[in-house]
Amino acid sequence: MLCGCLSSKICFFISIFFSILIAYLIWEGNQNKFERIEEFEKESFLKLELINWKQKGFYFTLIEGEKIFVIDQNSTNLNSSETLVIIHGFPTSSFDFHLVLDKIIKDGFFKRIVLCDLLGYGLSDKPFNFSYSVFEFADHLQQLWNYLNINDAHILAHDMGDTVATELLSRRERGLLGTINFKSVTFTNGGMRIDLANFRITQILLRLPIIGKLISKFTVIIFKNKYFIIM
Repeated sequence: MLCGCLSSKICFFISIFFSILIAYLIWEGNQNKFERIEEFEKESFLKLELINWKQKGFYFTLIEGEKIFVIDQNSTNLNSSETLVIIHGFPTSSFDFHLVLDKIIKDGFFKRIVLCDLLGYGLSDKPFNFSYSVFEFADHLQQLWNYLNINDAHILAHDMGDTVATELLSRRERGLLGTINFKSVTFTNGGMRIDLANFRITQILLRLPIIGKLISKFTVIIFKNKYFIIM
């Protein structure tokens, strides 16, 4: 009887906590402290380093109609054996590589480097009616690489990008990549098998149905604080 009473009290306090948390998130979303993401992406609000990064690239329109941000460094060099494609991780963007991009080119092994912000990340569109699955990310990369006439390339994947690259490798084995072929694949800092992955606490929470949606809202706030000027 006592255990049942304690359990009821614990459930009550947990429900109160999450009710307050949800109310706060709704209140915060209605404040004018931050502008909408679309307004933040105007260059007048971007910090200098991100402005410079944005000026290096362009926007590619997907079949679905959404736009992703792309950088095709040295696009005139079409030698496939010297092309490097980089797939970023979660929850960041291609901007992770802005300090090393020029150095990679100066080293001389790769003449052409292609990066993009996956849909929902960085400077790309962030639609609400998108599942953000690994399979759809792979679809988008195939669309982009076909558009850029990338037939053979070296792949550098990081974090979640490892999982996307694994899906692309699986498609290659099944003959679903068309003319796209990988000269080499480098995986960094990521788990490609979910049963062997060592999740962080935040990753575990993000996988939960309700709590995950609440926590995901904070990634937008973190990105704004780090890369945008708060008005």
